[in-house]
Amino acid sequence: MGTILTESKLFLSINYIFSRLCLATKYFGLGVVSCVISSLLFIGLFSNESVEKRHLFNLLSHLVISKKSAPILTEIDVNKLNSFKDTDWKESFPINEPTYNFAFVGKAFYKIDVSRISELSKTEFEELILSSVPIFLRDKLKPFLKTTLLYSEKFQVDPFWVLAVMWTESHFNPKAKSYVNARGLMQIMPRTGYFLAELLEKPVKNLKSAIKITKKPVPNIEMGAFYLKKILGEFNGNYIYATAAYNMGPGGVKKRLRKGLRVGNRNKYVNKVKRAYRELIKGYRKSFISLPRDYVETFVFKNKDFSRLETSFLWDRGFWRSTHLPYKRNHDKGVFLAVLLNNDKETLFL
Repeated sequence: MGTILTESKLFLSINYIFSRLCLATKYFGLGVVSCVISSLLFIGLFSNESVEKRHLFNLLSHLVISKKSAPILTEIDVNKLNSFKDTDWKESFPINEPTYNFAFVGKAFYKIDVSRISELSKTEFEELILSSVPIFLRDKLKPFLKTTLLYSEKFQVDPFWVLAVMWTESHFNPKAKSYVNARGLMQIMPRTGYFLAELLEKPVKNLKSAIKITKKPVPNIEMGAFYLKKILGEFNGNYIYATAAYNMGPGGVKKRLRKGLRVGNRNKYVNKVKRAYRELIKGYRKSFISLPRDYVETFVFKNKDFSRLETSFLWDRGFWRSTHLPYKRNHDKGVFLAVLLNNDKETLFL
């Protein structure tokens, strides 16, 4: 009996040792695999520094579990990698392209939001305008479009309005001359040119010199854009009065208003400008204005009861164009909304 017990104990002890050896082998194998994976990851992290070391790729080719060895980079391949520059990416993906900024124009001639022009690059915006103009006028407008937009931006005047007036006045012909001696793209009269040159701090000696200046496209466009901004201010932002005044003079418009006569109704010149304006904004409206605004001008409010707010407060960007609330008096939009909600701490501007 004792002998049988001894043999069973011996058997149990051998079985125990064998199981322990298998377990140890298993963990040892897992440790080796973990080390290999860690080494490969470590090599991958520093591959940028060692990409030119040819022997590294020879070593990796033997480590890869495959019938074929891993491909080895030659010196030519390495030189190609080193010659890669960030400029290639900049050409494919333009970053921070310059834009036109008409944020301070306010109300436009027609029912569009010109402040959103800044969401387009200058090239994109110019292409939209050219695509809206009849084909036979595109080549005439293109040489003067950029200059017109730059001066419209400088004086913060609706660029479509300036272009519509230019279209009506000269059909984008820089050599146009009227029977009353108005000249150039914006049809500036000699006396008006003399007057505007002084306001722009570019005075001329006499009317003859003023005529020479107004013949040149760049100063002619500058004077026209500045003059439109000036008369728009004189008529308190009324585009119809200002448009009529550009044609018949501010004095003539004011005289009619004093007599109680209507201005702009059934006015052929104003109607022509309106038609030109509608044509010019076609591309802008179709391709851009219907898109939602970027999130940067989204307003998020916390813990507010909106049932008591004015009914004209619309939860889209049309609010800024249709509401009669005080922002129209050039109040800062962010400050205005904070005041409207009575607590700026609960207003987040993204």
